[in-house]
Amino acid sequence: MTIVKAKPNNIKEIVQLWLDFMNEHDQIVLKADPQLLGFIAKQKDMAKKYEIYLKTYIKTKNSVIFVATENNTIVGYIRVLIKEEIPIFQCKQMGYISDLYIKEGFRSQGLSTKLKNQALAWLKTKKMTCVAMPMYPANKNAHAIYEKWGFFDYKVEMRMKI
Repeated sequence: MTIVKAKPNNIKEIVQLWLDFMNEHDQIVLKADPQLLGFIAKQKDMAKKYEIYLKTYIKTKNSVIFVATENNTIVGYIRVLIKEEIPIFQCKQMGYISDLYIKEGFRSQGLSTKLKNQALAWLKTKKMTCVAMPMYPANKNAHAIYEKWGFFDYKVEMRMKI
């Protein structure tokens, strides 16, 4: 397995993995909490919109996507960016890890840890000292892995439809 920075020609493969990710993720969280449907329902043209989003995302200096490859095939990815915090905190910018996904059949091989480590290394080159990794509480497996890595519960975001 190799971990490398994604290139623009990897975007279509990443989008396909993202579709698998969204399908698995939504099944997990909606089973645990059906009221989330109103907040995580996707648009019909979501794949095309995500592809356009990634084409811009991959070109900025404050974001990166790392991919795990085997035999020139992408089997996992992680999306990382830097966000500005409101100017009252000592951490003026926050590293933000998102969209960590490993394809079925390649899990339990340490790939997510390798991707996370690459993301943290990149954030350190950007002088980040704080990092966030959002997740849905219903995704118990992800929560357990992130805790094992040293992440802790920070706050809860509450929502409602009006």
